[in-house]
Amino acid sequence: MKKLFICILLLFLYSNALAKDGADSLISPGELASAHAKFEGITNCTKCHRLGGGLPDGKCLDCHEKLDRQIKNKQGLHAKFKESCVSCHPDHKGRKYKMISVEKDKFNHDRTDYPLKDKHADVKCNKCHKTEGVWTGLKQNCNFCHDDKHKKQLSQECDRCHNFKGWKDIDKFKHNVDSVYSLTGKHFEVKCEKCHVSGRFKPIENKKCDDCHKDEHKKQFAGRRCDACHTTKAWKTTSFAHNSPEYKGYRLEGKHLKVACAKCHADGKFKPVEHAKCLDCHKDTHKKQFVGKTCESCHNTNGWKTLAFDHNSPEYKGYKLDGKHLKTPCEKCHVNGRFKPIEYKKCDDCHKDEHKKQFIGKTCQSCHSTKSWKTTSFDHNSPEYKGYRLEGKHIKTPCDKCHVNGRFKPVEYKKCDNCHKDEHKKQFTGKPCDLCHTPNSWKTTFFEHNSPTYRGYKLEGKHVKTPCDKCHIDGKYRPIDTVCQNCHKKDDTHKGELGLVCSKCHIPFDWKKSTLNHNLQTKFPLIGKHTDTDCAKCHKNKVYKTKAEKCLDCHKDTHKGEFKEECSSCHTQSNWEPRKFDHKKRTGTELYGVHLDAVCSNCHLTKADYKQVNRYCNQCHVDPHFNQFGMVECSKCHSQHAWTPTQFKHNATGFPLLGRHRAADCQDCHKDRFYRNVTQTCYTCHEKEYLSAPGHIANGFGTDCVGCHVVTFTTWAFRHPGQTSGCASCHLNARPATHANNPATYPTTCELCHISTSTWMARRHTSASSSCSTCHLTYSTPARPADHTTNNWTTCETCHRSTSAWAFTHPT
Repeated sequence: MKKLFICILLLFLYSNALAKDGADSLISPGELASAHAKFEGITNCTKCHRLGGGLPDGKCLDCHEKLDRQIKNKQGLHAKFKESCVSCHPDHKGRKYKMISVEKDKFNHDRTDYPLKDKHADVKCNKCHKTEGVWTGLKQNCNFCHDDKHKKQLSQECDRCHNFKGWKDIDKFKHNVDSVYSLTGKHFEVKCEKCHVSGRFKPIENKKCDDCHKDEHKKQFAGRRCDACHTTKAWKTTSFAHNSPEYKGYRLEGKHLKVACAKCHADGKFKPVEHAKCLDCHKDTHKKQFVGKTCESCHNTNGWKTLAFDHNSPEYKGYKLDGKHLKTPCEKCHVNGRFKPIEYKKCDDCHKDEHKKQFIGKTCQSCHSTKSWKTTSFDHNSPEYKGYRLEGKHIKTPCDKCHVNGRFKPVEYKKCDNCHKDEHKKQFTGKPCDLCHTPNSWKTTFFEHNSPTYRGYKLEGKHVKTPCDKCHIDGKYRPIDTVCQNCHKKDDTHKGELGLVCSKCHIPFDWKKSTLNHNLQTKFPLIGKHTDTDCAKCHKNKVYKTKAEKCLDCHKDTHKGEFKEECSSCHTQSNWEPRKFDHKKRTGTELYGVHLDAVCSNCHLTKADYKQVNRYCNQCHVDPHFNQFGMVECSKCHSQHAWTPTQFKHNATGFPLLGRHRAADCQDCHKDRFYRNVTQTCYTCHEKEYLSAPGHIANGFGTDCVGCHVVTFTTWAFRHPGQTSGCASCHLNARPATHANNPATYPTTCELCHISTSTWMARRHTSASSSCSTCHLTYSTPARPADHTTNNWTTCETCHRSTSAWAFTHPT
């Protein structure tokens, strides 16, 4: 019962609230802004909202008709937005909510149809938008905001002439396009307000120059146009030409052409101007000296100073000009414009007497001419002149060098020092200068140190060509020391080390060539190689007094202390190679044979390797036998006189050399220097002979050669033990094709001549009936000795008496 009562009470209270505020508070999201307050209430919702929800832009524009027209015409700020109105202007946020809120400092005016440029960009918003909160409805033409300065004289299209940078900055208006009056010349530089006074632009009178410009000529040229003489380029630059064919007045020439108009037309006066005579314009600078004469007789319009007057013309009877006078400016003689009368009969009428009356009574022409004052015709050496004669350097000396300050007489000249300063400062008092000098040249002196009359210091060698001032410094001639060091002290490269008597070593002819006798003047005589040694090699840095006496004081010890003896015990000064060294006495090893000619360095490979050398041959020599004989002394076979021939005893090897073996070269048997284990059989060496001889293999002969052959010096002696058949059975094919003696008689039977089987050479000539030379003069086996042919021996029997052998006897 209690709960029911409470519910009825609440329902009662709520119904009263609805009766008071209506149903709006139940539906509206919030109170409308003050601008839309009239639309408050549930019955007005559809004025802005669509039934069923939504807020179309059309509802807004139904009220805001002006904006609607701008958007449809694509004008203004809102025409550019695609967003809905409510996105920028929401409502239901209370009465005080500002639906239109613009941040002036951040607003981008370019989003409107009127971007702000130049001067407009700096204008405050309220200068144009004067009503607070109203931002639209303004016109864009200039006079909507700005006053019409031209007061309706010109159209309202201000931008035809002006821009936004500034009112006075007119860059669009082109006078020569947009105006009937074109600007030229200086008019381009004239400011607008100079012509358009007080802002007046039209109408403007501009047909005549004096519509704007003042008449400077004060109606002197009434009825004439200004452009007949002037242009718009410059007032002072006139186009009027005095010399034009149309102009009949005064013609201009010469200097007149460059004269400014105002010089003649003073104070702007142009007519009338007097011009018949020069003096109408020019001042008479001659002050009526030439009354009755025209200026043109001397002057012309090319220049006042350029005269047509000629002193030397035939018509002129006055003073004639020549020499320097021809180039003298007129005013130099015609001082202060004075032309007559002028005195000119004597030079000093015009010229100052430079000689100050030294030559009274004489005319200037006797020495001078008009060609030059300084070029004088006076000749000191003329026959008429009895004074001082000039010679040598005096001839070219300017006059004023002797005639100082214009003084010509009296002039002292008997002694040189009357004019010249005594350069010797009284060193030669009482002696005339011409003893040494001539007028031809002061520095060229004929004083001769070596003359017989001079008793002083004689010059020789280099001293002869030495300039005087090298010894006579600052002009000092006496007293002068003649000792070398007094002049050459600075040249003493020895710095006093060798005393002061230079002549001990040097002569005046050549300083560098020393005359020092080292063997007599020093304790160290020069011998051998030392005689050719340059001084500087021993005397380094020009130090000549040294304590060096031993070899090692100068020379490096190449033996590095290996020997304690003096170098001279082995070496001489003639050659470094030892010549005094006794090899046997000092080493125990005697040198002989080829060793005597050997250079020390052949055995002693380094200069510090003398005591470490032993006496064995293989210490120095390479063993050509490749150690086949071990450490056997080489001297057993070889000697120091020569490597070959050897002293080798071949019989001690078990293979004695016999016959031709004794003459054979070792290499014939010992190939490649192989000496040991060489076979002793003949076939090993003579295989070629065995194979080349006929019948050895065919007849079954073995390789034991000694069975048939014996070693002889001349050939192989042949033995035929046990042979019973004839020779031809073996040697038929080996015999010569023909015999020189008689091939037809003994064709095959060898035994007829060759009677011995032990030697082939033993033969008989039983069938020979003629002399030996019949056969042996052209055919001889073996060949005849050389001396037979040389001596032209042709009769064999003279010596060879036996046909069984070549035994011979010497004929008596």
